[in-house]
Amino acid sequence: IIISCLAVFLITRPVTILGGMEKESADLGKDKPIESMSAKELEGLARKLTKKMQAAASELNFELAAGLRDQLMEVRKELSKM
Repeated sequence: IIISCLAVFLITRPVTILGGMEKESADLGKDKPIESMSAKELEGLARKLTKKMQAAASELNFELAAGLRDQLMEVRKELSKM
């Protein structure tokens, strides 16, 4: 039950791409919105988000890792539009 409640929480909570998470993730894209970033900038941001997500997961900070994963999905979605 606890795991399914956590899964529902992680899936249904709103995601803020450029802030609102912890300071670590808020630094990553606050200079400009992802919609105005070049492909090169988005790829760099995706790499940073991936590294931070993996570090958070290895530190068992799953909530932060899930938020970073969600941000990464938004960056990849924007990249796919190009």
